[in-house]
Amino acid sequence: MTQSHNRAPTGLKAILLATLPGLLTFSGFMYFRYEPPVPSVNPTRIMLESIPKVTHRGIPNALHVFALSSDGKRFLAGDRDGKFRLYDLDSGDLIKEVQFKEHFGSLHFLHPSHSTLLMTWRHGPYLYDLNQEIVTKHYKFQTGFVFRTRISKNGRYLITFDMVNPAQLWDLLFEKPVAKLGTEGAVHVTFSPDGTSVLTVDRENVFRFWETTTGKMSRTFSGIDRSDGQVLSIAFSPSGDKLVIAYSLHMEVWDLRNGRVTASFPYQDSDGGFFEVGFVGMSMSALMGNGSLRVSPNGRFIFFAGSSATYMFDLESGKCLSKFVEGPDGPAVSLANIELTPDGRHLIQSHFNGPLLLFTVPSFQ
Repeated sequence: MTQSHNRAPTGLKAILLATLPGLLTFSGFMYFRYEPPVPSVNPTRIMLESIPKVTHRGIPNALHVFALSSDGKRFLAGDRDGKFRLYDLDSGDLIKEVQFKEHFGSLHFLHPSHSTLLMTWRHGPYLYDLNQEIVTKHYKFQTGFVFRTRISKNGRYLITFDMVNPAQLWDLLFEKPVAKLGTEGAVHVTFSPDGTSVLTVDRENVFRFWETTTGKMSRTFSGIDRSDGQVLSIAFSPSGDKLVIAYSLHMEVWDLRNGRVTASFPYQDSDGGFFEVGFVGMSMSALMGNGSLRVSPNGRFIFFAGSSATYMFDLESGKCLSKFVEGPDGPAVSLANIELTPDGRHLIQSHFNGPLLLFTVPSFQ
């Protein structure tokens, strides 16, 4: 059954209400130009300057696969050339590079192991030992070549999905499919923090919850009309009772206990200026299945990837507190991914062709 709710002003209405009597200035299709009164945070470490612009096969190269270990000490970044780089986040140093003969689709650290990867390749998933640099297990089932996957916190369940075909839920323990989640393609998919449910979002901004163990739908609700904005990214609060939704023009915070929107705010700084959301870059990030929205471990802050910088918001008020940039003007390439370490102290910011940056997150009392 569709949830009813009271909705705060959204989309263009929210922006006009926030800026009146000021002037709203456009600088290109679906871009708002930001004039920076917000404090900038520069990286504490540049882990990777850049990668080759083309692969050895002559196709455009990019960082597109990322994984953070559950203890927050190791980070992986993979490119289209079949190479991934493993970093130590305590120091920011490169531990090793591993080159594969073929392009891989996704990477996940298995919890509680920080040396075993679950990877998807041409035919399906397999386990890879980082220390020995060997494949230790091929799973019996075949998923086909997929870019977009999610894995449950306990490492038992895997989801493969794209925007055309229904998301597929797999049981890795028994090596079998659990269920197809719906009949249409999914734009966004994520597990709830406790791993008991899966949330999918389709192209019409319809949100559906599914039971992880059975694949049965348990709940559904609708976001804003697609003509008023596309869902760019989603993120749960650590407690799982709130859901943050990034649309094309604004963000919303949902209280999942009562199905109500508790906050709605445009991408705006404290002085009323707008920053570049980077619609094209965000769409590419969504297409590749990468992260552009994170909630801090204490549930107080939102981190959102714009076109070339990451912005930190107060979850309750929507106030923009900081922006994370490479330098005074920031890089000229779109962001591919952001990750927060489990303690919330560090932010990793990845760009499609580099750089790969490590930031210390400011402390707000």
